[in-house]
Amino acid sequence: MEIEVKSTLEFNDFAARRILSIIEYSVDHQGHCTVALSGGNTPKEVYQAVVKLQDEFDINWKRVFFFWGDERLVPADDYNNNARMAYEYLLDHLPVPGYNIFPFRTELSVEAAASDMEEKIRNHFDVLTINAFDLVLLGLGTDGHTLSLFPHSFALKVTEQWVYGYLAGEKAGYRLTFLPNPINNSINTIFLVKGSNKAEILKQVLFGRRDVENYPAQAIRPNNGKLEWIVDEAAASLIKKK
Repeated sequence: MEIEVKSTLEFNDFAARRILSIIEYSVDHQGHCTVALSGGNTPKEVYQAVVKLQDEFDINWKRVFFFWGDERLVPADDYNNNARMAYEYLLDHLPVPGYNIFPFRTELSVEAAASDMEEKIRNHFDVLTINAFDLVLLGLGTDGHTLSLFPHSFALKVTEQWVYGYLAGEKAGYRLTFLPNPINNSINTIFLVKGSNKAEILKQVLFGRRDVENYPAQAIRPNNGKLEWIVDEAAASLIKKK
C-alpha cells in the first residue's frame, strides 16, 4: 500500500497523471485497459484534469474500456447518476468509442441491473482472457463506506457474485455495486480522498483495528495488485506519512 499526500493545488493533477500513466502503460503492454470509475464529488475535478492533460500521453483510446464501481438506481439523466457525471466531466471529452463504455442499466430492476452488469463484466474479461480490472478508482465516505458497500449492509456478506443490487437504506436508496472480490483482483486500485471531514475516518480505515462491518473500505485489499491512496493534506491531517 502506498499513501501519497498532496496539497490541494497538487491533488487533481497528480491523480490525473497517475490515472493516465496507468492507462497508457496497460494499453502499451497488453493492448487494452479496463477501468472502473468512481462517482461522488472528489473525482469531478480529477476527471477534468485528465481531460486537460490527455494530450501529454500517447493513448489509443479505442483500446480503453470503462465501467463503474457503483451506481444509484436513478435515470441516466438524473443529477445523482454516476455515469452522467463521468460523461459530463470526462468521457464526452475523450476519443473513446461509445461501445467501449458500459454504464449500469438503471432502467431495469435493481436485481436485473446487477445481473446484467455481472454478465457484461464476465463476458468482457472472457474476450480479453484476463480476469482483472487494470484500474479501479474508489472514494471513501465519512462513514467508512466505499463503492455502495455501507456499514453493516448485507452486501458485505455476499461472496458468490461480483455485482450486487439492493436497498442500501432510506437515505441511500437502491444501489448497484461491485463487491470486493473483483476489486481485490484488480491490478491497480486508487482511493481518491479529499477534505478535513475525511481525516478521522481515513485514520481509522488505514491504521485502526480491522472491522469491515463498521468500515467497509477495509474490505479492499488487493490480492496481488497495487493499492494506492491519493489524499490531500486536509484528509491526511491525522495520520503520519511514512
